[in-house]
Parts: sequence; structure tokens; C-alpha cells
Amino acid sequence: MNIDYKSHKLYSLASVLLVFILFLMFLINNTGFVKSFAVKSSLWLAVIIFMLIFLPKSKGSSKIKQLERFYLFSFICGIIYLLVYFGSGVILGFGKSPYAQGIKGISMNIYFFIIPIIARELIRGFLLNSPVKQNSLKIVSITILMIVTDISILQIMKIDSLKSLVIFLSQNLGPLICINIFASYACVISNPAASIIFLSFMTAAEIVPPVLPSLQWLTRGLINMSVPIFSYMSMNSYHEKLAKRYKPYKLKHENIFSLAAVSIFCILLIWFSVGVFPVYPSVILTGSMKPVINPGDIVVIRKIQELKDIESLKAGDIIQFKRDEIMIVHRITELVKSDDGLTYFRTKGDNNSTEDKNLVNPNDIKGTVYKTIPKLGLPALILRNNDNIPLDDIEF
Repeated sequence: MNIDYKSHKLYSLASVLLVFILFLMFLINNTGFVKSFAVKSSLWLAVIIFMLIFLPKSKGSSKIKQLERFYLFSFICGIIYLLVYFGSGVILGFGKSPYAQGIKGISMNIYFFIIPIIARELIRGFLLNSPVKQNSLKIVSITILMIVTDISILQIMKIDSLKSLVIFLSQNLGPLICINIFASYACVISNPAASIIFLSFMTAAEIVPPVLPSLQWLTRGLINMSVPIFSYMSMNSYHEKLAKRYKPYKLKHENIFSLAAVSIFCILLIWFSVGVFPVYPSVILTGSMKPVINPGDIVVIRKIQELKDIESLKAGDIIQFKRDEIMIVHRITELVKSDDGLTYFRTKGDNNSTEDKNLVNPNDIKGTVYKTIPKLGLPALILRNNDNIPLDDIEF
């Protein structure tokens, strides 16, 4: 079916409006899990039927005719995702799936979750592969459209702290960005079938097996970001090799790859800074621990996570503890047993003339100093230079 630019532009506008209308409809639909998913999937199924019957098939911009090569490549990337996903379960353990099982249950899951994927990818492919020449602005705009309309509003409403924001960015938004980068690229060089294959693997990994890997949000986010980006990079390289135009394509897509790499690095840096890893950084503002630790140094703190971590502390260890609203880094000089059987800690700054007059409650200990990075925190020290830091409880 041939279609001119004017007609395609009209259909594209209608497709964008359709995506947003369905997005708003689903947003206000509170009729219950099964009924809600049934309504959503039925609407998406109607979209699929309309697009397959009345609109032309979406064809990518690549001059390579053997599109089956890209279908197979997406299939392989999907297998890689399964290996990584369930391989992590071998290490971290498995738990029971929350989704219905059995032939009927699995069939319903596939209908509820795979049908929307097919519909959205058909729309993505139609919007991306217009009769006019491809350009970066168009690809980025449509990719953002698909990301925005796939964000969970319920997850956004749950954001009430810095940590919950970081969890949302890494477990939800970050993976959505990486997945949509791959999906848009697959549609551009092939057609929606390539992205549907990969996304179906990712979804089937969650809804079909009776057991699922017991992953924390951090691990899940890393997997759902790294595998799609790896798949994008691999498909890009594979396409370049087939097209025998390695250098031009490298120049064309280098910025996209660099942006993805920088984005992932920034996310990892945020995770590290807010303490979602077993270690976190802290800037030293005073000279109480000179010459071992100087003002402007950054100390890497290994978090206290279990009771055995407290029990292993001994005189000579450098700890970080909270007193009022101040985070203090001092050395343990003595372990003091109280009448109630608890162990308290006497501390002192190496550069202080006397020991701290208050014992440290084990519940106030945040972690032990693992490593010191000299002078890296000087900018933060300069910014905090005018702050009034109460140090009444710390003797010098």
C-alpha cells in the first residue's frame, strides 16, 4: 500500500493523538486489575488491527534487504537478556512469581502484556519511518514520546524522598530510556518486528516462569539498562558491518553511544553519592583527625549493615557516627560495657586534646572509614565555609 507524505503526516498526527488518548484513558482507569488490563489490551488490539489493515507496513531506512538478519539478531539479544536475568537469580536466589500460572494464566498474561507492546511498536515504526528523510530530531522526539507515555504515574506518586527518587530513576526511568533507544534504533534500520521480538523476551521473562530472580531494585535496574544498551551497540555494529560503511555510521552514532555511556555513569555516581551501595563518600570539614585525614579530604565509608559489623569494631578503628545533626569521623579509643549489657564506644579525634565527652551509641554509628581520597572534597569545603557548624560536643 503506497502512501504519500501528506497522508503519512496526517496519519502520524493521528497516531500521536491516539497514544496520548490511550495513555490518559489508562491513567484514569481504576476498575480493578484484571478488568483494567483486559480493557487496555482490547483497545491496543483494536489499534493493531486498524494499523495492519488500513496503514502500510513500516519499513526502516536501511538499504539492507535481508531484514530477517535483524529479526534473528533481536532474538539473540533476547536470549542474552534471559541468560543475564536468570543467571543473576542463580547467584541471588529465586522467588515465586506473582503472576497467574497454568495454560490459562500464562495465556492471559501474554494477552495483557504482549498486545500493548505490539501496538506501541507498530505506532513507533509508523511514526519513525515516514516517506521523508530520517533526522536525529525526529528520532529523539518520537523516542521521548514513547518514554513519556510508558512512565508509571503510580511510581511517580510514590516519590517522597531522595532515595525513592533515585530508585525511580534507576529502576523505572533509566531502563525505559535505554529500552526505547534500542527499540527506536531497531525500527529505524529494520521494522517494528525487530523491537517487538526483543521487548517480548523482556516481558515474557517476567510473566511466564513460575519462579523469578529475587533481585533488588539496584540489580534489576542495572540489568534492564545494560542489556538494551549492549543490544543497541551490537546491532549498530552489525548493521555497519553489513552496510560496509563502518566509518560513516560510527560518526553518526558515536554521540548517541557517548550519551548513553555518560548517562549510565552519572546514574552510578548518584547511586554512590546517596549511599545505595555498601560504601558511600563523605567530605571532611574539620581538622580533628589531622594528619591522617585533613579538611577537604573525602572518606569512603563502609556502611554498618548487620549486628556483626558492630560487634567486630575495636579500639583503633575510625568510624563515622551521628551526633545531633552532625556527622563526625573519629577514632575509637575504648569499648565500654554498660549495665544494660550494651557496648558503647569512646572516641577521640587524632588532633584533639581530649576524648569526646559523650559515649557513642552503637545505633548512631553509620560506618567505618574504608579509604581516604585527599583534597577531592575541597570545592564542597569552600561552599560550606560560611556555614555555622556547631561543634560544642567535640573537644579540640
